[in-house]
Amino acid sequence: MKGRGGLLTSKRLLETAHRVLENAPVADIGTDHALLPCYLVANDFVPTAVAVEVNEGPYRMARRHVKKYGLGGRISVRHGDGLTVVKPGEVATVVVAGMGGALIADILSRGKDVLKQTKRLVLQPNSVAQKVRRWMMDEGWQLTDEELVFENGHFYDILVAEPGKPTLPYVDAHSDAPLSFLLEIGPLLWRRRHPLLRQKCEREIEKWERILDQIPEGSERRSEVENRIQNWKELILCLPRANTSSASSNSSSRHI
Repeated sequence: MKGRGGLLTSKRLLETAHRVLENAPVADIGTDHALLPCYLVANDFVPTAVAVEVNEGPYRMARRHVKKYGLGGRISVRHGDGLTVVKPGEVATVVVAGMGGALIADILSRGKDVLKQTKRLVLQPNSVAQKVRRWMMDEGWQLTDEELVFENGHFYDILVAEPGKPTLPYVDAHSDAPLSFLLEIGPLLWRRRHPLLRQKCEREIEKWERILDQIPEGSERRSEVENRIQNWKELILCLPRANTSSASSNSSSRHI
């Protein structure tokens, strides 16, 4: 994005931004330098935005960034923890990106009054995405879209949810795969046979093989890890192989 909102070059942030509800206010929790809300507002994807940052340094940078591009009348930058500084009914979409899955789930759990009047969640956990998917199931949020992005040597899950039937994506995954597996890799990514999914799973298997090397022979824990690795190897046989650079570069289609 070029112009008043600066240049948003991150595939991860672009894919996240392109999944907010159009023409409706958005809150970006953990906004850092407010790149995402500046992109959305400057390009008139949304009329207004709330940019929330708990850390003093990034909060000050967010304010400067918004002021630099003349967006202060449409973006409210707030210093606070999670959704505590957002009013119920103030926004239609809540974005939480660039944090661990456990922290995202905690932020959402502490902001239920705001979420009662929120129409869409766009979440981008940097790790343990299964904790976010499990939170959605427990709290009545239905996964409606998932994307997987490879950037700077890392895989990133992007999850979109709306109030609905939280178990439906897992029932409709067209798979005999166990729920625990689908929570980790994403039921919609699995159903689509996403081109990056096999490589992500293979990296996960490699991680568990390294863990296995540290576990003593004959222990119950070793048997559990061996079974996990074998199950994953069998489940991913149907997934296509893809080049991460070509697959990720083609993923930035607009979804607003």
